[in-house]
Amino acid sequence: MSPRTARLLLWGLIALLLAAIAGYAIYKVQPLLNPKVVARAPVDVSCNLRDHPCSVVFDDGTRVELSIEPRYIPPLKPLQVEVRVEGRETSGAEIDLVGLNMNMGYNRPVLSQAGPNLYRGTLTIPVCVRNRMDWEATILLRTSAGLIAAPFRFSTLKAHAYEKP
Repeated sequence: MSPRTARLLLWGLIALLLAAIAGYAIYKVQPLLNPKVVARAPVDVSCNLRDHPCSVVFDDGTRVELSIEPRYIPPLKPLQVEVRVEGRETSGAEIDLVGLNMNMGYNRPVLSQAGPNLYRGTLTIPVCVRNRMDWEATILLRTSAGLIAAPFRFSTLKAHAYEKP
């Protein structure tokens, strides 16, 4: 075998090894980015988080309420988030924020436990080039049965990013 062929073979093996390592890393990280959800509540599209707290109810009767302050939900400003859970014991909560009319990247802050089945935290919503942006904030709750998801929808207006409270 010529030195050139040996060198090409070595580089090919290195590339194959790196591809295998990258594939394994993606396989291991995937559950963290997209956790398996055992139950998902239906979205209540009639509730407006800009007016008052909203709640969703699971098939088993578990109720999850989300409140966001300030109510007008300005982008680029820290928002105070509160989640209350009734009817099921939980051990942790995160909020997964997804833009519905444009991909706005990964945004999933962990909420702090403030009491039994009560979670609080801060959320900052990115500003969008569009005047109005529609969002789905899914509360991911850790339970003994696994993750349950409580989705809430709301809209933000770009003009609110530049208003002073």
